[in-house]
Amino acid sequence: MMAENVATETENPCASTACTWNAAPEIENPCASTACTWKDKSNCEKVGCTLHNELACRWDPANYNFLMGTVQTPPTIIMILSLVMVGLATGNWWNMLIWVWLIIMWPLGLETFVLCRHCPYFTDEGTRLTCWALRYWRKWWKYSPRPLNGMEKFVVVWLLFFLPMFLWPVGWSAYGIYYIVAHYGQFGLIALFGMISMTVATALACGQFFLILWTKACTECVNFSCPFNKVPKKTVDAYLELNPVMKQAWIESGYKLGE
Repeated sequence: MMAENVATETENPCASTACTWNAAPEIENPCASTACTWKDKSNCEKVGCTLHNELACRWDPANYNFLMGTVQTPPTIIMILSLVMVGLATGNWWNMLIWVWLIIMWPLGLETFVLCRHCPYFTDEGTRLTCWALRYWRKWWKYSPRPLNGMEKFVVVWLLFFLPMFLWPVGWSAYGIYYIVAHYGQFGLIALFGMISMTVATALACGQFFLILWTKACTECVNFSCPFNKVPKKTVDAYLELNPVMKQAWIESGYKLGE
């Protein structure tokens, strides 16, 4: 059952698989003897690995700051403003409350279960994530080196991304336009123009979010089985060859190297 996978405070969630973490030299990492994820950067030179030129396979705060500051924060602010305008115009706030619930479900367990626990970054020894996409949040689950299954991919695409980051905010903003048109005598042209502008801004902001995500982050992300991942198979195969536990789990799930 799902509950059996929940990590405890004293349980080490790492499962010895990858080559991502560049721990501070003064900190001894208990995963370092089992996987290259938590070995020092010098291990890359030792094995002759150059994948760091193609992948975001080592922790870099700049990647996190870019993703949160440039990619996610602007559209989130615009979506909030748009949904607030809909609430003010219609008097119905449940659409905003549901959207907030969808967003907070990401770090509270849904995203970490269906997506993050399959990522090499999840193998660090701490109880909180150190990832350039989702940081500081509690690890509720054990690491699973296998790729995402079909249901997990469905949840990632629709419940984690398209619904809260496009369909819901844009759809409700469009409803705001309809409501103001239906009650035009009460609101007038300025309110209608403002709602139309916010709807367009929301659609563009959501589009910007996905465009940058897919062209920048998804092209170098090491969570290869994510349905949005765009890393070439040749690079994925090379990474798996360096990480035998992850490689075995993928092969057992039906993945074929070199095809």
